[in-house]
Amino acid sequence: MKKSFLKEKFFCLLKFSAVGVLGVGVNYAFLFLLYELFHFYYLVSAAIAIEISIISNFVLNDIWTFKQKKEGDSFFVRLLKFNLVCLGGLLINLLILKYLKEELFLNLYFAEFFGILGGFLWNFLFSNFFVWKK
Repeated sequence: MKKSFLKEKFFCLLKFSAVGVLGVGVNYAFLFLLYELFHFYYLVSAAIAIEISIISNFVLNDIWTFKQKKEGDSFFVRLLKFNLVCLGGLLINLLILKYLKEELFLNLYFAEFFGILGGFLWNFLFSNFFVWKK
């Protein structure tokens, strides 16, 4: 592999990670709001919070992380593709969350953190090759 290709992928991963950190904040804010204040079931709260963070992450990734890779598809087509890709990450996240909370009795927010990590790699790999491809 060329050195420039690896460098490009590394910086892309760093940007994607930075956006992801902001997305974690969005996720936790809405999880807290829905679960603690509105008393939604924790998995419903988590699913809604994840979807909101998916949308915010998409917008930031589209204008910053992958700004050079927007050929062909419209904004809304990329958003739809990103949402489809992130369904895998959402399922991974919810399965990890459910297992850690119900089987290992971890705190909701601690378990959600591990769920987020579980979906991260899936989301990056498939976003890079399916949503924002050159």
